[in-house]
Amino acid sequence: MVNPKSAAERRLYKRFETDSPVEIVAENGNTHDARALNISLAGMQLRCDRDAVREIAPKGEKTTPDQSPIVRVRFNLPRADDKPRIEADVRVVLVRRISERGYHVHVQYEFFQGNGYNELEDFVDAMLEHSPL
Repeated sequence: MVNPKSAAERRLYKRFETDSPVEIVAENGNTHDARALNISLAGMQLRCDRDAVREIAPKGEKTTPDQSPIVRVRFNLPRADDKPRIEADVRVVLVRRISERGYHVHVQYEFFQGNGYNELEDFVDAMLEHSPL
């Protein structure tokens, strides 16, 4: 039997649309520019190029979370320019090709440096206060 709920209804954490710069640091130390398309307390969706995907998800669209290396992302939260940059270790959970060189990459947080998770929680709380039910 197919679950009648959509993916959005099954999600534990609300996603917030954004278009923010993210720096990806691969295991070998190489850095790649990406854009966060949405962000939640569990992870984020990134838009990046083929070169980044080759390093962070060598199996491309066939990548599964258990095959994915841990990589680091660095980003500032939208509307939080006065806050310190957040650094988190993430795992790639899904890769989707959207064009010849473009990909959407879904990542799940594994570990935050410093106070990063608290900063993210504060951001989400503020967004929830201002979003319609």
